[in-house]
Amino acid sequence: MKAIYIICMIALLSAIIVIPASATTWDVHEGESIQAALNNATDGDTVFVYNGTYLLTACPEWGLVVNTPNITLKGEGADDVTLDGNGRCVAIYLGPTGYEFSGAAPGCIVEGLTIVNGSTGVAVANEKSPNCIIRNNIIIGGRRGIDAVQNTTIMSNIVSNTTHNHFAFRFYKSSNSLFINNTYINNTGGVGLYEAETTNNTIARNNIISNGVGIKLYNAPSGNKIYLNNIVDNTQNVLISGSGGGTNIWNSTEQIEYTYGGTTYTDYLGNYWSDYTGTDSDKDGIGDTSYVIPDSLDEDFHPLKVKFEKYFEELLPSTSFLISGEVNYTSGDPVPNPAVTVTNLATSGEFTVKTVADSNYYLVLTDSNHVSAGDTIRINASDETVFTETDHTVTASDMNDGGFVPYMLLEAGGRPDLLVIEKSEEWVSLVDKTYNITYTVANIGSVDADASSTSIKIDGVEVGTNPVPALAAGGNYTSTTGPFTMSGDNDMIEVCADSGNVVVEIRESNNCLENLLEYPDMPDLITLRIALKTDRYVNEENILAVTVKNIAYLDANSFNVSLKVDGTPLCEQTVPSLGAGNSTDLEFIWIPTEFRAYELEAVADTKNEVKESNETNNILSGIIIKRTNWPQFHCDETHVGSSPSVAPNTNKTLWISEDIGAIAGSSTVVVDGKVFVNCGDSLTALHESTGEVLWSSPAEAGGQFGSWTSPSYHDGKVFINGEGAYSATDGSKIWGGLPSNTNGGPMIADGKVFQGDWGRHYYCLDEETGELLWTFTEENTGSWGTAYTQGTPAYADGKVYLTTWVFIGGYVYCVDADTGAEIWNQSTPLDTCGSPTVANGITYVTTYNFYGDGDIYAMNADTGDILWRQTIQRTDSTPTVAYGNVYVTGGARGFSDRQTYCFNATTGDVIWSTDTADEIGGWTCSVAVADGKVFVGTEGGDSFDYATTYALDAFTGDVIWSYPAGGASPAVANGTVFTIGSGRVYAFGGSEIPAGVTFDKKKLDLNSSGILKAFITLPEGYDVADIDVSTVECEGAHAFGDGSVIPGKQALEVKFKIPDLVDVPTGDAVRLSVTGELTDGTRFEGSDMVRVIVKGT
Repeated sequence: MKAIYIICMIALLSAIIVIPASATTWDVHEGESIQAALNNATDGDTVFVYNGTYLLTACPEWGLVVNTPNITLKGEGADDVTLDGNGRCVAIYLGPTGYEFSGAAPGCIVEGLTIVNGSTGVAVANEKSPNCIIRNNIIIGGRRGIDAVQNTTIMSNIVSNTTHNHFAFRFYKSSNSLFINNTYINNTGGVGLYEAETTNNTIARNNIISNGVGIKLYNAPSGNKIYLNNIVDNTQNVLISGSGGGTNIWNSTEQIEYTYGGTTYTDYLGNYWSDYTGTDSDKDGIGDTSYVIPDSLDEDFHPLKVKFEKYFEELLPSTSFLISGEVNYTSGDPVPNPAVTVTNLATSGEFTVKTVADSNYYLVLTDSNHVSAGDTIRINASDETVFTETDHTVTASDMNDGGFVPYMLLEAGGRPDLLVIEKSEEWVSLVDKTYNITYTVANIGSVDADASSTSIKIDGVEVGTNPVPALAAGGNYTSTTGPFTMSGDNDMIEVCADSGNVVVEIRESNNCLENLLEYPDMPDLITLRIALKTDRYVNEENILAVTVKNIAYLDANSFNVSLKVDGTPLCEQTVPSLGAGNSTDLEFIWIPTEFRAYELEAVADTKNEVKESNETNNILSGIIIKRTNWPQFHCDETHVGSSPSVAPNTNKTLWISEDIGAIAGSSTVVVDGKVFVNCGDSLTALHESTGEVLWSSPAEAGGQFGSWTSPSYHDGKVFINGEGAYSATDGSKIWGGLPSNTNGGPMIADGKVFQGDWGRHYYCLDEETGELLWTFTEENTGSWGTAYTQGTPAYADGKVYLTTWVFIGGYVYCVDADTGAEIWNQSTPLDTCGSPTVANGITYVTTYNFYGDGDIYAMNADTGDILWRQTIQRTDSTPTVAYGNVYVTGGARGFSDRQTYCFNATTGDVIWSTDTADEIGGWTCSVAVADGKVFVGTEGGDSFDYATTYALDAFTGDVIWSYPAGGASPAVANGTVFTIGSGRVYAFGGSEIPAGVTFDKKKLDLNSSGILKAFITLPEGYDVADIDVSTVECEGAHAFGDGSVIPGKQALEVKFKIPDLVDVPTGDAVRLSVTGELTDGTRFEGSDMVRVIVKGT
């Protein structure tokens, strides 16, 4: 029968293991030291462990350490050999160790072992240990099973009963790795893919059953293939956390032939999900509808109706067969990008060969239906100049091992390779049509190049040659020649290295670089930038400004400009004319419907009405990057209390303000570079990056009884309790008339301002004028004969949510935002003194109990029906919703314990709570959540004041850091935490804004004397022209020169001297950071990945 089940899953480098001919096997018997054998083993050796139980005593770090390449640690069988991790050990560690982090373990194999009682079963360390294989092991208990990085193969393992909350197995910044035929069962965590660098891994044919989490995607891993897995009865089959799950592929990328119900089909296959409820109307074993991956845009488009193995029961089984190796010169130098062919002479079949760009590795993955014992496999390798060929007869041992490793050598001593890497032209005189040519010749080969010359051709005619001195491997030479005179309207210019081919090179086909230079005797329109000129608020008018510039020397006549958002045109506008060198701004009205990133495309001269010298630079694309402002109490009008901002990992203060009398218990508002603070008798604006006072305006905003009311911001105005609206620019008062409340403040939404007055009323006023639109009155009263309207209202979907309390008892109201008409109300036995939160169709409120514990309620936002309730410490805290959880704090100093809590937002189940002995939290504090952290304070000092700020892990409640000041209802914006204590504002974290960085080189030679260029972009609202180039650094190297803005790209080009870079490691994926400051002192930071090499050493 035809064998169909061939799944190409092995990452290209994951099985390249070169075993020296002199390999030794070191036998270890029970009672002997496995580590001693590993210490004696050299490259290619095997440590064979016989039956028995081995207690690992080298804890607390690692039980066994493998830091020699190509070592095989093999047990007599997982049923017979047990390694006991002693309760604390990483049982087996593959990688460098010691103070100098020395050693490496590439190509190592761990197989045939049972590992119990370890903190981790097998840990594969950083980039120094690629191409390892972990197979046929059993890992039971401990915290986690396997931790792996680059190019790792994990196959046929069983991991059960591990207790780590987040993962039992993890790919960490891993690529090109394989996870196949494993069984993960009854673990607390699941199969984890961590960080955006985790990409191009394959997870297939695994049983992931009855775990707390099946598959976890953390901080946006992307491009991973996940299919033909049984994902069954996990508490959460897929968990997306951190900054998101990226974009991954949840079904096969090629069609597979399979049998279902006695019929053979060919189709794409996904995974079997125990909670998939879709139908299969055509009875082909694939669901009619997709399985939607929760909290992401991903889908399994081909979900299986039964477990994956059922689809292949009638097919002839086959086994994978891997032919992999590397191609080197006899000198030992690798052959980059070799040309390799692999043919089975027995069948005349030629296999598909996979290679990696700029690598000497190659790989063929086939199976036992295409290769048999006795077949002759012919391998031909070439560098396009010389070649070598070998024939290999496949043995029964090869079939059992699943392949063989041929090592190919080319007879060559290494060669230079000259090419023109950069070329540019500069006009000497536009009037005379003269220009100079500047070019750079580089030797990217592995040996030095003798002196040579370049040739310059214009329109195919050689117009000159220039000498080039001898160049060391990795060296380069830059020269300027000219002037040359343009004969017509353009010149085709070609510069070729090694004119006459006097230098024998690896490649002779890459010496030349050419381009067309056109005379700018006509206009040249570019779209210079797209900027958001107003705050981006959902369902409100915003202004997008498009700047168009004529960068040529002739005026442009009338032309049109268009703007698209997510591919949808807004409109076109006409520019009557645009003078040479001038620019113009056009404004487009845009009404976004939701908070997210939007793709923009602006086009100048949409109808090609203007004949230009360059017709290719009229289009500018970009993405609006929303500043992570905190414009209202508890973040926004819904009081969600969480932010997409990054947040600090340490308690380092960015700044501490002077004692400005900031109200104890109040929260700040952070918008567009300013921090707005209620100071009781004034409203004060601070500089977001420095804490400097920008302005302070009189405002009686203190309220009664030590009120901790907070301001709010919208559309250039700041609103404060008891006063009204102020200009955010200079603090001037725009209108007055807001009532005075206690604790509760204003909320702005839908062009309206909503606020209570403490005395039974809530008011709705016009945002622009302060005109009263409607009043809501609480008619219920309690033991004290009155009612209190204390909270800050919340808004969602045209409805306003209000809280009142009457002692003893509380009410929650939902009213129409336009009229104040009641939609529903719900009562509570205790006092609802705090403010509501509305998220995902649920309203959350808390209660205060003067004589005992309070509550947190979840109510249906449309009906008011109570969905769940939990008992907590007494509180006025406003709940925070993030990551599928709801966070709240409570407890009054001197009256009760103090705690902070995390509940499942849907079910109300307790996720974690802090210990009462830690005294973290307080009844007047509303926590903030961002970047996986919960920010909360603890009371101290004067009444309602705060004296400690905490950052807790949002998923465990563990303390990440604390600081002995501040803590009042924190706000998180643009990477910084802002909080009040003892009259001051404290800012934690950095003021860095995220920058986009792209380097001109993807391969960096540290021995080069050349230049590294970086192209820097900034988020919307910032101008790269404001970057102070003198402050820009890259890994210790200072930028030189003035920098230049790239027309049409909103990017700044800066240059660094490669020899000035400090402590840059070598590796295939090294992240280099670029930092600097704007002229106003705002810092930025960004990075890019490059391959770093050191030639000539």
